[in-house]
Amino acid sequence: WTYYAPGDFYSVAISADGSCVAAGNGSHVFFWMNAKSRTPGNTDPTWTSVDLGGPIEYRCLAISDDGNYVVAGGTGPTVYYWANAKGRTGSSQAVTWQKGGFVDVWAVDMSSDGNYVVAGVATKVAYWKDAATSRHIIDSTEDWLSPNLIDVVVDVAVSDDGNYVAAAATTDTVYYWAGARDLPANPPPTWSSGAGIYFTSIDMSSDGDKVIAGALGPPEDQGVYFWSGARTRSGTEDWS
Repeated sequence: WTYYAPGDFYSVAISADGSCVAAGNGSHVFFWMNAKSRTPGNTDPTWTSVDLGGPIEYRCLAISDDGNYVVAGGTGPTVYYWANAKGRTGSSQAVTWQKGGFVDVWAVDMSSDGNYVVAGVATKVAYWKDAATSRHIIDSTEDWLSPNLIDVVVDVAVSDDGNYVAAAATTDTVYYWAGARDLPANPPPTWSSGAGIYFTSIDMSSDGDKVIAGALGPPEDQGVYFWSGARTRSGTEDWS
């Protein structure tokens, strides 16, 4: 099945079993239940968000494994979060919580249960815990915000349990935080690697112990970089 709406779609996300799909376009998030059983004549989304005032950019949409939690960014300075995604219907669905005031939001990710959220916000990384259970509009401040990482954070990843975070920054390096759930307000990275390389994407294994990043730039830097044993590294680390 296919679905058409005005405004380019830049990001999509799918639940672990493929039954829930989210997509972000020029100003809305669209959500489909029962995606696996849809037919060409039954493609209207289960719900759509309120108008977010700007596009959901690349890498700025994530969904929990069970499909019940959705996070989005890229509409300028704000991160948006929807709980009970599978229980919603209709248009103009309000966010459960949001956090604005960032310069830009370049990427978002969430843990498998939706309870931990990470975002690349300009040259910093923001982190939220208890995102699915106790957050609301007036209590949406991030639990920690990294120091300035010199260059723009273009992609982020978080482990299934929310305890490990990785980020890729253009023309700078890959950064990694261990013990993310218990870090203080302004935590430096546990380790970093690849200074001066134009990284464009990042991901990690479900347990956070392996990290992979893609890089552009000069031919000698282009490629895929891999780090094993990520949870026990520290300082400045070369890739595996």
